[in-house]
Amino acid sequence: MEQQPKKDGRERRRFRRKPVGLVINYETLDQFFEDYALNISLGGVFIRSQKPLPTGTRLKIKFNLPELNNMIETTGVVAHVVNLEENGGQSGMGIRFDDLDVRSKELIDHLMASDLEPVAY
Repeated sequence: MEQQPKKDGRERRRFRRKPVGLVINYETLDQFFEDYALNISLGGVFIRSQKPLPTGTRLKIKFNLPELNNMIETTGVVAHVVNLEENGGQSGMGIRFDDLDVRSKELIDHLMASDLEPVAY
């Protein structure tokens, strides 16, 4: 999920992203949140949030892939924050997954390869 600008100004990503509309539950050591994911990849997820957490914040993450009827639970870190002005009015944060288990990788990989576009809102 890391953005690595190329010399020509385009960004380079390690994993292909898929647009989604998933409810994401996440927590820090002392706070709980519920927001929506705008896209997902094997590397992470972008969460729309009016108050993104600071870069480097560690999270526990839980979300359901409705069409696949499976819950994914993992941990991650805020890799980057996008402010309203930078993203056409949508602020949020890119979360890099720490260590997806094999089952979760398979589920996300299946979603990426399918025509399914999970929308939960």
